[in-house]
Amino acid sequence: MNLLLLHGFTSHPVLTLGPLPQVLREAGFQVSQPALPGHGTRPEDLLKVRWQDWLETARAFYRELPEPRGVVGLSMGALLSAHLAAETPTQALVALAPAMALKHPLA
Repeated sequence: MNLLLLHGFTSHPVLTLGPLPQVLREAGFQVSQPALPGHGTRPEDLLKVRWQDWLETARAFYRELPEPRGVVGLSMGALLSAHLAAETPTQALVALAPAMALKHPLA
């Protein structure tokens, strides 16, 4: 399976996900882990982008993956991953510490 790995807000794709990408590769997965626009450089670079830019970048990388494919995201990357999985058929969705808030504590 081919996996797209998405990092969290203000983070770097290689540093944030730690050993996960290598562990997945060793388990036989093909891994793509792009830097989302404005990330992995200087904090000021985030001023030039919107969340839609991150989503479009994630979509583009996801579309490039051969089937079967899945998506793994951390924090903000988990939200982008869930969005991709909701709009595009996927074999796997893994949301690590998704940045979500519930309106009702029992929801």
